[in-house]
Amino acid sequence: MPTDAVDRVDLERAVGERFTASCKHCHKPRSIHVNEVHATPNRAITVVAGGIGLVAIGALWHIGFIAYAAGAFPVLVYQAQVKSAATFNGYQLPLSRP
Repeated sequence: MPTDAVDRVDLERAVGERFTASCKHCHKPRSIHVNEVHATPNRAITVVAGGIGLVAIGALWHIGFIAYAAGAFPVLVYQAQVKSAATFNGYQLPLSRP
């Protein structure tokens, strides 16, 4: 279930403590707790950043060294994506009593 929640607290506010989602393997709906959700880096953002980096390298090639600095842009974006996913996955909500 794609979402733009920054942390599990935001996710719980948006969908509740338990919500229905489809299993990735059998595609049957099942109830899951917000602590069972795991974030991953968004590949689309990384690919777009890579494209922007390549365009920037091509546009700045005649200047010299700055073109190599522009090549670092996709790496920085990917590192930010990984850090954000790790932050989300690193915190879990306390389990409430049923």
